[in-house]
Amino acid sequence: MSASTLPSLPSDAVGSLYVGDLMADVNETLLFEIFNAVGPVASVKVCRDMKTKKSLGYAYVNFHNMKDAERAIDCMNFTSIKGQTCRIMWVNRDNAVRDKGVGNIVVKNLDETIDNKMLFDTFSMFGSILSCKIGFNRETGDHLGYAFVHYAEQAAADKAIEQINDMVLAGRKVIVEKFQSKEQREEQQQNEYTNIYVKNIPSELNVEQIFDILKKYGQVESRLIPEGKDDAKNCGFCYCNYRTHEEAKAAVAGLNEVKGEDGKLIEASRCLSKAELKRQSRQNKIRMTSTNLYVKNLPSYMDDDGLKELFSKFGNISSAKVMIDKHGLSKQFGFVNFEREDEASLSMAEMNGKDLNGLKLYVGLAQTKNERKSILSKKFAKTAPAVAPTPAFGFVPPSPHMMRPPFGNHFPGMGFGGPGIPRAPMMSMHAPPRHMGMDPMMHMHAPPRGGMMPQPRPASFRAIPSNGRKSLLESLAGKSPEQQKQIIGEKLYNSIQKLEPKKAGKITGMLLEMETTELLILVESEAELIKKVNEALIVLRQHSI
Repeated sequence: MSASTLPSLPSDAVGSLYVGDLMADVNETLLFEIFNAVGPVASVKVCRDMKTKKSLGYAYVNFHNMKDAERAIDCMNFTSIKGQTCRIMWVNRDNAVRDKGVGNIVVKNLDETIDNKMLFDTFSMFGSILSCKIGFNRETGDHLGYAFVHYAEQAAADKAIEQINDMVLAGRKVIVEKFQSKEQREEQQQNEYTNIYVKNIPSELNVEQIFDILKKYGQVESRLIPEGKDDAKNCGFCYCNYRTHEEAKAAVAGLNEVKGEDGKLIEASRCLSKAELKRQSRQNKIRMTSTNLYVKNLPSYMDDDGLKELFSKFGNISSAKVMIDKHGLSKQFGFVNFEREDEASLSMAEMNGKDLNGLKLYVGLAQTKNERKSILSKKFAKTAPAVAPTPAFGFVPPSPHMMRPPFGNHFPGMGFGGPGIPRAPMMSMHAPPRHMGMDPMMHMHAPPRGGMMPQPRPASFRAIPSNGRKSLLESLAGKSPEQQKQIIGEKLYNSIQKLEPKKAGKITGMLLEMETTELLILVESEAELIKKVNEALIVLRQHSI
């Protein structure tokens, strides 16, 4: 590399160089030996993954003398280190230079024979280059056919675009244009789209009839209208690409006002990219974990509209669906998806257990197939004969990983009024648990001197006999706060296990952080208990505890 093409130094340069495109086995010792031949090296740092400690493929080399750093770039850039060409550039500590995109261009449709050195030599004639990089697949190492060149000045980038764009390099006509961030590209796609997606197309329309409707709004460059199966003449959706953005925009506006014979509106929108669809699907999945409700024990006559009307008083509903069998009969369960979490939580508290024409509704958060499978497997596992003795008082404590949430000492968004699940104190083999459900150790009685072990107590929960609030208060009288929590906790656990057997221990532990007076309300009021259980489920799902 000649001195005339040497990249200009950043204003804050202190002899620090970035060395990229390194093999995974290149370490600090090897780099020190290589660069110390140019001049005294102050330090070398190979960047590694924090968990695996594997090299990330780049390093930083710091020289004592600025001139030695300049000489290293001039002599060693694009040289081979362990059989792979390296890239060297100045370390620029000003992130704004990269974030603003000034002087940054993208080169597309590159031939696979063009490497980083050839790219640098081609574009260095227009000005000082801060960095240039060809895109490679990280896993396979395949050439991706595009590259980025970052100039120190925008004027040099503009000149490169003017001179190189549409020029043939290595037998291919390359495209050179100003670099745009992901957000800018998506915004441009939204403002200049020509491809639209249409759904809810009436089944009685054939391919030619659909095409005639699409042609009303402009010149169609290309289309995809899948043919239907059985009696349907189409699949209910299609894609259409118009010549101009104005025509596509007019088609979206016009088609959204068209109704089929069944009275449903046709829906048209901008065609989303694969990345946008994945991101949208991921966001919907996260949102629906706390807003999508499962409703069962519905009357046989209940349809989608009736289900939506039943829950609409609690908030805005995005969808309501009653499941039907192959004969068109209701399976007597369905799903209701709210727009907000608080609306879903309120509807669960109010509607769960409500009598509807002699049927007692069950309303809870919808679960995935894997979640239901896990619950059923644990439920059937409880019916197997127990090998180990059961805990004292018949209470089943949670597993050790339930002891403390990984995200801190409290559960945000829940009105429990206290810190998260505390660490359980160590207990002896004879003492009962100090805090119900908080110690993963099982209570066992020491064997008598005769060597005979007592028979384990049954695993079923033994609820404390109660004749209402008066009996419960009498059982709490004279007890210490910890003993009171123990008694209330056992009673709550029995009720929570019927609602959520999978997470009963975890939810009980969360509720026990409330005040004793608040816990008594939960024991007496089924509606209040269901409300708190639903709030706990939302928190557990959000934080994947």
